[in-house]
Amino acid sequence: PARPSRSERERLRGKLAVIVENDESMRHGYALILGDSWGMRIISVEGTSAALGAVAALGDTPDMILADYHLTGDDTGIRTIRALREQSGEEIPALMVTAHRNAGLARSCARMAIRVLEKPVRPEEVQDSLLTLIAERA
Repeated sequence: PARPSRSERERLRGKLAVIVENDESMRHGYALILGDSWGMRIISVEGTSAALGAVAALGDTPDMILADYHLTGDDTGIRTIRALREQSGEEIPALMVTAHRNAGLARSCARMAIRVLEKPVRPEEVQDSLLTLIAERA
């Protein structure tokens, strides 16, 4: 696929993304790419309860959610996405990143209109998916 143009990439600037990832180095990497490189506003947390608290404290509805599927304990990215959507009353666009190829997970994500990327992911894949989420919401 062709790389997004500069004007396409600019559509991410200023958007609020919630990054939900229990691996601190991955969370930091996502935050650097989305925040520093692409100019997005970032809430970066390790799980569902932290995401709910951080979004409530900010008082703004996220433009998108980027969540890992397997979080700590029995917490999941699906749980986080569902909880943030319920808290906001909006169908916040979401991208699930997972290392697990699982038909049940794919069906659950499809039912909830969650896009799925399989690890390992390249920054360009994440960017393309986020741009698609924005376009679908417009």
